[in-house]
Amino acid sequence: MRPIGVGHSPVNTGLRILGINQAERNTALERLSTGLRINRASDDPAGLISSEAISAALASLEAEGRALDRSQAVVNTAEGAIAEISGLLIEAEGLAVAAANTAGTSEAEREAMQLELDSIMQTIDRIAGGANFNDQKLLDGSFSVPLGDGTSETIASLDPTELGEVYDIEPTETETGDIIVDPDAVKVKLTDVASGGVGSLLNDPALTQRILTRAREQVGEQLGALGALGKHVIAPKLASIGIQIESLSNARSLIRDADYAEESARLIRGNIKTEATLAAISAGLDNQARVLDLLG
Repeated sequence: MRPIGVGHSPVNTGLRILGINQAERNTALERLSTGLRINRASDDPAGLISSEAISAALASLEAEGRALDRSQAVVNTAEGAIAEISGLLIEAEGLAVAAANTAGTSEAEREAMQLELDSIMQTIDRIAGGANFNDQKLLDGSFSVPLGDGTSETIASLDPTELGEVYDIEPTETETGDIIVDPDAVKVKLTDVASGGVGSLLNDPALTQRILTRAREQVGEQLGALGALGKHVIAPKLASIGIQIESLSNARSLIRDADYAEESARLIRGNIKTEATLAAISAGLDNQARVLDLLG
């Protein structure tokens, strides 16, 4: 005859079921508290491998996105400096046009215009030499903007000594479109419009205007190139990375994140089953005690 006690089969079965119910309840509590369905490899080995691979891809994309954000900041910084230079050249060009009107301006007025032009040239030189990002000069032709795929785009030099190059004697164009350069012509640059230069307002306002116009055109081309780099290269790449990050994040969430509705239901179910199992075990033990009392 089997003895009556806690080792009795129904009670033992109840204790085993209680352990299962409590484990289910604890699993639900853990997932609700962490927000993750997979908290350890044993929860879902295949799912964990997949989610880790996606996490690695996300980390790479996020790093590339940060690099492109930095590149966009560089382009914006350079663009701001170049735009300021362009504005100054437009102002200087206006001075040259006014100075070329010799019938309407006195010598003193032209001298004042030259002083103003000198001030503009000094400001342009300071901006071109001072534009930098993280202590790296941007407008000396040495800075390359990383584009996140192993390629880069070099920001062209805006050194005033390399801008505005024209011939002091304007070339002529034949009927067939050929450009004829006078053999006595020499090249002059933006730096030659300063006081004492061959292209100064006091020496040759028309030449000053041609130098400034050419320099403005060069600066405008560089401004357009930077704008195209930001709009047509960096911005689309950032948008593409954002879409990829969103898609991969959703995929990882589907694999690894907990379903709060499901886990809440699991917790409630686990609580009810645990309480019911405890009640059953308690009732079983009470019945055994009564049997023992009757036998005694």
